[in-house]
Amino acid sequence: IKYLDARRDVKKAYLMNMRKVNQLNRLVIVDFEGEDDQFNDFAKDFTDKVLNAINDEKAPFMIMNFNQPAAKQATKEKVPFYVKVG
Repeated sequence: IKYLDARRDVKKAYLMNMRKVNQLNRLVIVDFEGEDDQFNDFAKDFTDKVLNAINDEKAPFMIMNFNQPAAKQATKEKVPFYVKVG
């Protein structure tokens, strides 16, 4: 949460469990203000500074930009774990 609070370009973030044939993945969907290149930089930085410390090989984290149709569909009627205040 502290990492996301420090960023001005993150509006919301969702955490979801996704199962693919005997593999559990944890998906972080981020509502991001910026271009795709900026999101890619954010995803790398977030992975390096946050996810690598908590990643689990049995249930790895993946990051997706909210602006993709699949992300919008997956988060429909879901409550984000993070919402930017102010």
